[in-house]
Formats: sequence, structure tokens, C-alpha cells
Amino acid sequence: MAASKALCIIPARVGSKGIPHKNFRSLVGLTPVERAILCCSMAQLEYLVATDNQDFHQPGTTVHRRRHSCDTEPMSSVVLDVLAAYPGPPDQPILLV
Repeated sequence: MAASKALCIIPARVGSKGIPHKNFRSLVGLTPVERAILCCSMAQLEYLVATDNQDFHQPGTTVHRRRHSCDTEPMSSVVLDVLAAYPGPPDQPILLV
């Protein structure tokens, strides 16, 4: 029996106490979200970006729009929210990028 494909989630919240919009600010030519997308693509992994940034658009990328989130929200809430929208098999591995 073949193993299930991993569900790769790139969590990209807008809010940050230290650096606002840090996931969407360019650093040496790429944003952290773009770097994560590039890594998933190079590894030939399917991925989605879970974000509360309503302005984020990336051609060829599945974007899961989340309601406003806060920096104290546990990552488990993000994963459960994504799984509610994109359910997979019970043995599906989940990879946070």
C-alpha cells in the first residue's frame, strides 16, 4: 500500500509584533513565503499557503484564506482550519514549511 502524499502548509500570518508583514517583505530578492514556495516546488511537494493576507496572490499556488489571526494563535488552529477545508486520508502526513 502506497503512503499518502504529505499536505504541506505554509503558514503566513500578516501580523507580527516585531516586523509587520514580515512574511511578505523581500529579503535578498524573495519574501519568506516565496522562499517556502520555492523549496516545496524544488522538492516536488504539493503545498498551500494559509494566510490572512487578503492581498496575497501567487500564480499556481493554492491559497487558503483565513480570518484575521493573532500571534498567540496556536499552530494547531491553523492546521485544523486547513484540514477542515482540505481533508485528506487519516494517515496523511502534514508538513509545516
